[in-house]
Amino acid sequence: MSTDFKSVIALALFLNIVIFFISTETSADSLVKDPARASADSSAPLLRVNENYLKSVRPIFESKCFDCHSSHTVHPWYYSLPLVKQLIDRDVKEARADLDMSKDFPFLGKGTPTDYLDVVRDAVNDKSMPPWRYRILHRSSELTEQDRKTILMWVDLSEKELGAEEK
Repeated sequence: MSTDFKSVIALALFLNIVIFFISTETSADSLVKDPARASADSSAPLLRVNENYLKSVRPIFESKCFDCHSSHTVHPWYYSLPLVKQLIDRDVKEARADLDMSKDFPFLGKGTPTDYLDVVRDAVNDKSMPPWRYRILHRSSELTEQDRKTILMWVDLSEKELGAEEK
């Protein structure tokens, strides 16, 4: 093969690679993955839900849930005991993988905004959170009746708000 032919092949290959990356970037940009990048009309319900979350529910979650469900974990005094560290680290890792409240609403983890609302409602109604083994040493982590009412009211309003978005 001549040098000119090899140069043309190399140039064509290079241009194909550049075009591939440009077209991939463009199509990826056209997908809305982050509510903040959505249009004003489609993100408005999520923004209103998050605004209400920040005002009424986040303070409750900060004091009751963030040790396991956020990146703001405050470890207890017994964290340094043998085997306890591993148990706590595993529990926090699992909790954050399922529902991570570090970045406000919608939460991070496995699911959609409406999935998270269902999970929160179920946990509040059946009193499954925090788990009993955490509550034993952290009695103040249990939700008060007022906390439960506030959270459930937020869930109800949020489901209505997001339901209007899905129609």
